[in-house]
Amino acid sequence: MEKITIKQHYLPAFILKRWKINNSKNFDKAQYYDVNTGESKKFTIRSEDDPFKIDNYYEHQSKEPNEIEGKLSQLEGAFANVLIKVEEQLKTSTKIKINRKELFFIKLFAITQSTRSHSLQIAYETNDGDSAFRERHKGKNVEELKEMQINHLSKLLDLFHMIQEGKTWIEVMKEISSFFREIDSEKIKQGVPLLDIVDETKFSAFNYLHGTFLNWIVIDEDFDNFVLTDSGPIQTNAKLMPIPFFEVLPVNPKLAICFVNKFFPSFPNYEIEKAGLERNFGKTDLIDWKIENNTKDKKPEDYDWEDWYLYDITKISNWQLSFLNACRISQVKEYVVYVDKEDIAEALKRPVYRSEDQF
Repeated sequence: MEKITIKQHYLPAFILKRWKINNSKNFDKAQYYDVNTGESKKFTIRSEDDPFKIDNYYEHQSKEPNEIEGKLSQLEGAFANVLIKVEEQLKTSTKIKINRKELFFIKLFAITQSTRSHSLQIAYETNDGDSAFRERHKGKNVEELKEMQINHLSKLLDLFHMIQEGKTWIEVMKEISSFFREIDSEKIKQGVPLLDIVDETKFSAFNYLHGTFLNWIVIDEDFDNFVLTDSGPIQTNAKLMPIPFFEVLPVNPKLAICFVNKFFPSFPNYEIEKAGLERNFGKTDLIDWKIENNTKDKKPEDYDWEDWYLYDITKISNWQLSFLNACRISQVKEYVVYVDKEDIAEALKRPVYRSEDQF
């Protein structure tokens, strides 16, 4: 009989281990800061005191036992292999080379992290979001919200399964973009929100997988470190509308993946300007999307999973790092994993105005 996993991580253990305390010899010891109490505690990853595990977190009556847990493990394995490859490249190079399939795994892992987030589940239950979020989820009970989250995860993991089945890039992208067929222009004219008309999962996946450029942020060894939270990529929004400006997801204390929105290049953002990360492509390397690749002479229908991309790494200042950490902490509802207490202390000095409180 197949073993059923009861205690299920909402922050993957292979990511948690990258934040483990350096002097922990025999155990994978890490430490977290509780945003509600201000207290810090140490814990052993995968043990009973690991706070990032919840009993039956991905279980639902609409799914087979461990169905989501099992599929998530496969996606995590695929992403972990890409991350190990990137970390090895960074030991000897300032460039990162990945193929189209690996890029897909990176983006799919990121959007899955946002969807599985326990902080997001708490936000659902407390209706803590911008005005569109609050309107979309008001009146739903805990069971309905749980089912919505599970369904989002399941659809995202189906996209990963398509690759495992050998589907081509164009076949997968056609599936992702199929939500366009659901758009009812008359309802749009009547002011009905787009996400009330189309499949929200496909819409979100399209924005990530087709609508963002990937960047890599590397932190100098003598700087502070990225903190780790369960809140998925932090979103820094435009002043005039709640659209993600760019998103940052740390994958180890010195490395983060950064997604830059392709479609909204001109909206100013006070928080970004204040941190010196303004979206003016001539002024900052952080969001420079000039990427070398081998697809310039290809038509989209000829794109292949083995097409390659070559990225320069991006360096940021310690001040900018603490700002990004502050953004992450502003979104989390419970725990923040950190390497050094200074990482938390510096971030807490930076006031962040959440889009949830502005829109």
